[in-house]
Amino acid sequence: LIQLQDERICSGGDNDLRVWRLDGTCEQVLRGHTNSVVAVYQMNDGLVCSAGMDKMIRVWNLRTGSNIMTFAGHNDSVFTLCALPDGRLVSGSADNTLRVWNLSTQKCEMVIKGHTNCVQFAILLWDGTICTASWDKTLRTFN
Repeated sequence: LIQLQDERICSGGDNDLRVWRLDGTCEQVLRGHTNSVVAVYQMNDGLVCSAGMDKMIRVWNLRTGSNIMTFAGHNDSVFTLCALPDGRLVSGSADNTLRVWNLSTQKCEMVIKGHTNCVQFAILLWDGTICTASWDKTLRTFN
């Protein structure tokens, strides 16, 4: 669940991504995932990324409602998304890894290991470091 830059709300939960007006009206339903959507993130350029139990990451253009990119590579559910200052996307998964995705090349640039259980949360800190929280009961930082 996130608030978009234009003040609408974007949510997952089932296999779809939904865009809501603040009055509770569902404005848009974006279909493509084959299992529950559990992570939603808005990039600086207005694109919205979603991920979930189907192990897939999808990038959406909300103006057109189009799924413009799909990333596959995790071996288990994807629970968290965040972006680096240069526009690359970071995903964390129940496969215990982080992946760094380049939206320009549409490729995975890096697989980051270190956790011994599901990576549930990832955020970008003020200094550009990624901080993660895992079911292994640890926080880790990655440059």
